Amino acid sequence: MIKKILMISGSPRKNGDGAKILKKLESILTESAEIECEYLFLKDYKIETCRGCLICQKKTGEKCPIKDDISIIKEKFHEADGFVFISPVYIRMISAQMKQLFDRLSFLLHRPIHYGKPALLLCTASYAGLGESLKYLKIPVSNIGMHIVDSLGVLSTAYKNKDEYKDKIHKHISNAAKIYIDILFSIEKPKPSPWELFLFNKWRYKAIYHRKEYPGDYECWEDQELLDKDYYYPTRINPILKRLIPFIVKKLILRLSKKIGYLS
Repeated sequence: MIKKILMISGSPRKNGDGAKILKKLESILTESAEIECEYLFLKDYKIETCRGCLICQKKTGEKCPIKDDISIIKEKFHEADGFVFISPVYIRMISAQMKQLFDRLSFLLHRPIHYGKPALLLCTASYAGLGESLKYLKIPVSNIGMHIVDSLGVLSTAYKNKDEYKDKIHKHISNAAKIYIDILFSIEKPKPSPWELFLFNKWRYKAIYHRKEYPGDYECWEDQELLDKDYYYPTRINPILKRLIPFIVKKLILRLSKKIGYLS
């Protein structure tokens, strides 16, 4: 069965350094397994800024009053079996195009319906900011529920000018692609890390204790029958972490809820 990978670029250029790296990754993936890659250049889509109305969190379903191309992108997300996110670094941060995408998909953090899908994260920079940008990119991707297989920062100038550096990057990409493919075609979904367990419980308890303010989030978790589960899907969890992490997260959510006035 062919697996579909959505390669999402936050670059304003289709022939830049990031695009060349994606092409290399595509060739490795498609030559190694039955994989189809689709490119999604955010510059080609009309994505308006988020208005902060919170309708997407309060209402049932994926509702948004803004009529633009985000609905097309959401459909592509649903169709994809795995993801690759790549962004250039601008002032030690991901591009505005990539940030705007996650702003508009912020409801997916509260309703992580893409849980378990593998993701690779890539950033390119001429000189600095790779670490900060990758660190930020991990936040929305992991909170959406995706399983981050690997992340890689590429110095674009060195990639173009130094063959030794380019070979090193290609070797890293090749190794990451092998792990990615194993997860993509595995019958079993990836075992969650302690951080992934933390995120699951954070959004689960938030849905429970903020259900009055955000009924749409609660209904989503309820419809998926996840409110009393240990994780999104059946998996082996360390017995200590299985008890400890939900206990800690519940305490934190309760404390925060009282602090902001959601609970007395």
